[in-house]
Amino acid sequence: TQNPTLIQFGLRVRELRISKGMTQLELADKFQSAEATISRLEKGRLNPSLLWLIKLAKALEVEFSDLITDDIVSITNLDSPI
Repeated sequence: TQNPTLIQFGLRVRELRISKGMTQLELADKFQSAEATISRLEKGRLNPSLLWLIKLAKALEVEFSDLITDDIVSITNLDSPI
């Protein structure tokens, strides 16, 4: 079972990427990553580290705080494993 928080975060990344007019490949190139990694992130199959998130915000040219919305925080269950 996938983690709902990661799924919601992936949707947020996709939303930001599309709002910037970027493809997954363009974001991957800017982020110095593989397109498949961006795909996994957007599908909620990747649990990124803090440093990864900082680089992602820079690659998307958004504030770090733009990545994590209240929706994402509200669905996070403190009892679920990390």
